Amino acid sequence: FLPWARAYRDAQGAQPVALFSAARIPEREKLFQWVGPIVTFYSSFYGRAGASRLRRFDDARHAEDLLVVRDWYTAQQLASQGFQNLRYVSDPVQGVRMLLAGRAPLFASERISMPGTLASAGIEAGAIEEVYTYASSDGYIAFSPGTPRRIVANWQREVDAMKRDGSFQAIYKRWLPQDSPPK
Repeated sequence: FLPWARAYRDAQGAQPVALFSAARIPEREKLFQWVGPIVTFYSSFYGRAGASRLRRFDDARHAEDLLVVRDWYTAQQLASQGFQNLRYVSDPVQGVRMLLAGRAPLFASERISMPGTLASAGIEAGAIEEVYTYASSDGYIAFSPGTPRRIVANWQREVDAMKRDGSFQAIYKRWLPQDSPPK
């Protein structure tokens, strides 16, 4: 396990590296070789419970600060859409702690990892709330450009075979019972 920013950087290099898992968004398309999809990520704005309300996506542009994790796809999505109020943090635990401390009114993150982030931070689930979901993106295993193409192709064949025989869906439902697996 590595901090996200380091793992993300390492996965863009000449050494054979796999990053599990990464959102496949246009800003990243040419950076990696992709295997999947293996998950669907949902991009959401979070606020302190009862404190933040958004009616539209563009309302977030007017927040004083909008916390985002450096090199996460949510940060890349918002930066590519011209958001000028992004305040970068090193990891999601830092983001939720800063949100609860009132250092910013909103934190852009993704829904699947939020329960684990709160648990890691020692924060009760009800302390923050999802105030607006603005996008979904398929997640993939991102292989470095230096990974031999035959290895990437073998991984894709195995993922496809698991989807055909039902084992992928069974594993997905075990860990993410509330979500539908990607096709």
